[in-house]
Amino acid sequence: MTTQSGEIRKTVLVVDDEETILQMAKRYVINAGYEPVLARSAEEALLAIAKHVPDLVLLDVMMPEMSGFELCRKFREDARLKKVPIIIVTALHSKSDEETALNCGANEFVVKPESAKDMEARLHRYLGSPFKAS
Repeated sequence: MTTQSGEIRKTVLVVDDEETILQMAKRYVINAGYEPVLARSAEEALLAIAKHVPDLVLLDVMMPEMSGFELCRKFREDARLKKVPIIIVTALHSKSDEETALNCGANEFVVKPESAKDMEARLHRYLGSPFKAS
């Protein structure tokens, strides 16, 4: 995506079937300086990446049709997404869930709720800060 000044803005694909969580994550992404792309299902996420490869993915686990773990595996099978950071953001919190997330190709496993400050720091760690120091 391009900003008004012509700079290319990094995109974050946010995949979550809960509208409240989706909108909260959208605010986090915008406040961190990136362009959110929202998907309410695995199907929407797959359609979104067919149009544009994101710079990072925030992915819920518990969704109808296909779990976030399955979708993460699908993303990792796509050569265009092999190096795109995937952060699983979920209400699940067991060690086995974390192991499953990492084994399916996620870079990180984050338990909801994540504070805005922590999420912004996490996004900047993977994507760099889009804000120029003055």
